[in-house]
Amino acid sequence: MRLQLFVILLTVGTLGIHTDAALTVEVLQSVGGLPPHIVGRFEEPIGFQQTPGGPYYVFDRRGHTVYAVDSDKTTVIKLVEIGPELGRIVQPRGFDTSPTGAFVVADAPRGIERVQIFGAGGLRLGGFTLPARQRTAALRVDSFVLNGIASIQYAGDNLLISHPESGALIAEYSRGGVALRSSGRPVFQKYGQDGRLLYERHIEGVEIDRSLAALPTRWPTGRVDDRELPLVTPAVRAAAVDGGGRLWISLMEPATYVYDGQGDKIRTVQFRAAGVMSPTGMFFTDDGRLLVTPGCYDFRP
Repeated sequence: MRLQLFVILLTVGTLGIHTDAALTVEVLQSVGGLPPHIVGRFEEPIGFQQTPGGPYYVFDRRGHTVYAVDSDKTTVIKLVEIGPELGRIVQPRGFDTSPTGAFVVADAPRGIERVQIFGAGGLRLGGFTLPARQRTAALRVDSFVLNGIASIQYAGDNLLISHPESGALIAEYSRGGVALRSSGRPVFQKYGQDGRLLYERHIEGVEIDRSLAALPTRWPTGRVDDRELPLVTPAVRAAAVDGGGRLWISLMEPATYVYDGQGDKIRTVQFRAAGVMSPTGMFFTDDGRLLVTPGCYDFRP
């Protein structure tokens, strides 16, 4: 995941889609997760990750907080709390960890989009704000933020940010906030570490067919910075790449597509914990487990 970049279409409304009846839906049952008395402390956990052999991290967007849970899942502490000042977060939108335990949070105090990098103990190590011309209020559908820094990845020494209104679907920044390069038309593409396009694919399947059939003929609108904009409902909830280079895409429908390293769909998966669930966040641990929100569940895919 750290060496390859996937660009994923977040709203599927214009692709030529066909059904794929060859793949049956597999059911993955949760094998554990954080205890209920710990999960109950979180308001809206959309990030659940773990460093190799270390603690778990939970990003609670509605609580404006990052938590650490010890590897035995018995103790939880707050690493970063709510606040507009440096070293705190407010209106957070994106989160990711690094193998060392450092993590990054994208937030928006007073509508100013900001990226902050923290050490494993929650001490602020650095950060930057985006240019004023890119500042905007958050546009939400249910729990999804459709604009601004809604997705960020801690990729080695640099940061990968999904920020379409900047003019590119994916932009790469240094830790000091220097824009290094950008890429992307809004389709499913795979890039090598050097930024070279490896292939391009469409997301196809019967689950997407159902979503397309339910699309409205007139888009509802939402207001952002006193402007009225078309509100396009996302078709993708979350995505992650496992240790074998396979891409997992969670749909708004309760189904997740799995693509191999060549971009061919090899599995259709449904997650079950307390009931059927559609992941809003997915993270593969060093030992191959899959951590999923909401609910902070643990799967062995």
